[in-house]
Amino acid sequence: QRVFSSRTPKNDAKSNLLSGKGSVIDRKHELILQANKNTVNAGLKAAAAEDSHKIWAKILVNPGNPDENQAAEDLPYIL
Repeated sequence: QRVFSSRTPKNDAKSNLLSGKGSVIDRKHELILQANKNTVNAGLKAAAAEDSHKIWAKILVNPGNPDENQAAEDLPYIL
């Protein structure tokens, strides 16, 4: 299920990456980052065309207890 950006031709053309919702694990939600096959960026479009289901990154977030410090700590491992 897509979380961001909403699925429209206009959004798909300008969004290089998509964020989707994965499993719920211990009351935390898994967010999945994937390349957008409809982007105008040629490199990402080619990567997505090769494997549109490839997961580039995953993170678990707790929507009931956001922790900015944990997000800042996790971010370098995602990127």
